[in-house]
Amino acid sequence: MRYVLTWILSSLLAGVQAQVVVNGTVGEAGSGEPLAYVQVRLQGSRSGVLSNTEGYFSISLPAGRQVLTF
Repeated sequence: MRYVLTWILSSLLAGVQAQVVVNGTVGEAGSGEPLAYVQVRLQGSRSGVLSNTEGYFSISLPAGRQVLTF
């Protein structure tokens, strides 16, 4: 039983370490005005989120170097 519990905990911890949360704000290049409802996506993937009415977004990404597109 101890080995099963250790394996389960190890699997859970490995999953937690494999994700990174990126938070940010999308703004207009010239004025810096926040942009609402902009789609923020992981390049090469269908994963993505929309910025809120204040331009804020939060997205979970796989660990490592990633590219976001707007």
